[in-house]
Amino acid sequence: MQTTVFADGLTAKYTADQIAPKTVQTFNVTDLGEMVIAPDASIWGVDTKNHRVLHLNVDGSIIGQFGTQGTAAGQLNNPQHIALAKDGSVWVTDGGSRSSDACLCSYVVNYRVQHFKPDGTWVEQFGNPSLAYDILGSKHGVDAIGQFDTIYNIQVAEDGSVWVNDASNYRVQHFKADGSFINQIDHKGPATGQIGFITDMALAADGSVWLADNDNQRVDHFKADSTFIGQFETKIPSEGALGELVYEGPYRIEMATDGSLWVSYYSTLQHFKTDGTLVAQYGNKNRYDPEPFSNIVDFMLEANGSVWLRDGSSARLRHFAADGSLLLVTPQPSAEYDVKQANLYLRDVILQGENVSGAGQQYQATLQYQNGQFVLVDSGLIDAYGYASPKLHAPAYFNPSLNILDIQSVFIAGKSYKATLKHVGNYRFELQTIIPW
Repeated sequence: MQTTVFADGLTAKYTADQIAPKTVQTFNVTDLGEMVIAPDASIWGVDTKNHRVLHLNVDGSIIGQFGTQGTAAGQLNNPQHIALAKDGSVWVTDGGSRSSDACLCSYVVNYRVQHFKPDGTWVEQFGNPSLAYDILGSKHGVDAIGQFDTIYNIQVAEDGSVWVNDASNYRVQHFKADGSFINQIDHKGPATGQIGFITDMALAADGSVWLADNDNQRVDHFKADSTFIGQFETKIPSEGALGELVYEGPYRIEMATDGSLWVSYYSTLQHFKTDGTLVAQYGNKNRYDPEPFSNIVDFMLEANGSVWLRDGSSARLRHFAADGSLLLVTPQPSAEYDVKQANLYLRDVILQGENVSGAGQQYQATLQYQNGQFVLVDSGLIDAYGYASPKLHAPAYFNPSLNILDIQSVFIAGKSYKATLKHVGNYRFELQTIIPW
């Protein structure tokens, strides 16, 4: 059975006895900001570091791209978020960081939203394309209606109107598709009906908006006309740096097809009814949990109610059924392949085999892909306290008598795989098998 690996600049198609890596695009998945799936199953993403928008097939090949760095209409500067409208047009938040000018006395950024046709033709923009910051970082004009300061995300409603999370101004602004201002939710504060620092938002079918209110540790619900509907508390007990009790506020929010809400925190994922009733909870970081979630980077909902969750710190992917039962957990990888550098980094290789000198010792190693083989370019013995117990991750094993390097889990662009390599002499290895977890 042939499978495709979508990796950093690499599409590798393989069978059990053959692998043929082939570079088909020039971008790194790790440089991508937000990604969204179109109705035709193609993928749109913002290539933040390269200041452009990418349109991709599901195998990672590029369908199209547009964008160059700059402040002019249609140019981009560190785009972060993306949304698709029903007509297929693309909305992009532009300007995630500041770059100094030649005299080092101000900063020029693109705190704006831009609208493009699917072919990259520029349509319009909201916000000031060139906002000035003085040398002390004081902002000028970014709090006016229609201006932005640190946009966290963007959503397009069924009617084509656009919601922009203007997080650092403690408000969410609402526009018509032509850029005309409609209204905003800007009741800053902790009281009922007020909002704090909003980290994410989700739109309901009736046009109302749900906000992940991180400051106030709750979810807020407003009508499309900004009228307050309700709120419910969403905070998670955790452990501070000194072991003290602290609470986490919500970070991301998604609405399921049945109208229920999913909310993620740094270390926990919760499922709520819209009245705030807790349906299920997954994980919680604390000293008593041997394998807690430590950094929920993203989560995705399937139509059948199951949930995929990615833990950035441990590089694990978990799949939960709708009833909360765990369907799959990939092991914490001890290896990672960097396609851009063509390096395979092995963080924990255990020597094994009968009558093998040094059996049981742990090593770190780097193999570089050269002309169809992986060549050992660096290695070293790991100190006894230099790495976690093998029970907490999936190490690699090398048996010199069999000349087989068995990698239990190698991380490639957010996914884990099992792989075996054969030592063919002169510190060179050839890939034998690779199987996705």
